[in-house]
Amino acid sequence: MQKKAIEHQGIVTKIENDSVTVEIQVQSACASCEAHGTCMTKDSKNREIKISGIKTNLTIGQLVTVFGEQKGGLMAVFLAYFVPFLLVLLTLIIALQLTHNNEVKSGLYSLLILFPYYGILWLLKDRLSRSFQFKIKE
Repeated sequence: MQKKAIEHQGIVTKIENDSVTVEIQVQSACASCEAHGTCMTKDSKNREIKISGIKTNLTIGQLVTVFGEQKGGLMAVFLAYFVPFLLVLLTLIIALQLTHNNEVKSGLYSLLILFPYYGILWLLKDRLSRSFQFKIKE
């Protein structure tokens, strides 16, 4: 069984020792909509992806295909959205019990729990970035 991958076309913008920076244009689901030409909510952004461990003969301005495993993308969504939602919800429930239904304090505690969570993610960013590696299709 072949692993599912996420692919994007991009342009090489920077080449360093063993890393390449590729700029891709990310579009929302609006691109497939019939009214996307006239709609004011078009959503497309340019993103830069740094790909390390590359020893190749790419040139700046070259069009390349960048891909990453879908499994890594799902894990990123899980860590960025699902886990924080659960943390806020559980902290709110526990804090309501501990503060005898003081909603203001409970709400603050449930939001403040996000600071240490995202701080831990930031400290682990190098380790996590190995799990979310993009590669260039040759």
